[in-house]
Amino acid sequence: MSDSGDQLNNSVISQWADQLGLASSALFGRQDSQTDGAHFALLDGRRASFACSIVESADITASESRDWQWSADLAHHVLVTSNEVRIRSGDSTTRRFDRASVERQLEEFHAYLDYSGPLSLPDIIPFLVDEFLQLWSIMPGDHPKGLDALAIFLLALQAAGEADESVIEDTRWRQKQRSVLGLEDASLDLLDHLTPAIMDRAVGLRARTPLGLKIVPGLVLRHAAGRLFQEAHAYLEAAQFGLWGDSQVKTVPTFSPTGAYFTPVPIARLVAESALRIWSDLPPKFSIADFACGSAVFLCEALRVLERRGYRGTVRLIGRDISPEAVTMAKVAIAATKSALPM
Repeated sequence: MSDSGDQLNNSVISQWADQLGLASSALFGRQDSQTDGAHFALLDGRRASFACSIVESADITASESRDWQWSADLAHHVLVTSNEVRIRSGDSTTRRFDRASVERQLEEFHAYLDYSGPLSLPDIIPFLVDEFLQLWSIMPGDHPKGLDALAIFLLALQAAGEADESVIEDTRWRQKQRSVLGLEDASLDLLDHLTPAIMDRAVGLRARTPLGLKIVPGLVLRHAAGRLFQEAHAYLEAAQFGLWGDSQVKTVPTFSPTGAYFTPVPIARLVAESALRIWSDLPPKFSIADFACGSAVFLCEALRVLERRGYRGTVRLIGRDISPEAVTMAKVAIAATKSALPM
């Protein structure tokens, strides 16, 4: 697609986002394979958030739409051609509208997306959290580290997006993914824990997805990581170990004995927008710090604010947390967010 075409698509998305009061970001990272067209996420919270693809023809299959929606934790996929708008919401139905009519009544169109009925696709977060817990429960040792379990889960997630999931058995592939995921920390003892039971569990992740859905790892880490890591971290705090070393997860507490509380991603987005709004012209170089960063939802949302504003300067991110698992999650989330930023 030409630069002029990219600019036109970005302009359309900016107009839609501004009129509807939504945050926008690129749907895919730079390295993610994708079909032709321009693809964005338009975010309002959750139910009326949607993926939006501006394409010459609506040749993205219904199954691809479902996979993208599910992986990115988005309720709808809106396909925009030169004269038509199509809505897919996870079921087999495609609803068609005249594009000019939609753009004349954009607020009504968005209200139509924000209907009160149940979402058509299952929530990806409980599924992935359960996969993480199952891997953790079969790790060797009396008290297996949650940090190691998290790292292995992330490798399994990446492998689920490969043509052959058994690639996780390849040491070179695992080492490469450590760099891709932001897991280069030498203290992560990944390779010694890949027992046959763990391998079997990791390689079977794709086969266990509900409704035949396909995981797109880049979309999960770029758009669903905030909810995923917050819920996983709550379980990390609540896990207890039985007498024989098996992990048992009790009810996740509504309070945190360690003082860790999680901010919903839409609230973090609003705070980041407000914090950076004080600069009409951003400085060429500055730092953003969060000294109780958790899984870096504030830092990631700040990067997305800069992306939307077309910032081309240098930003230094500083994050601190008492939880090593949170620090690992933060590194992964930031690496995924950076993957879609202009170089």
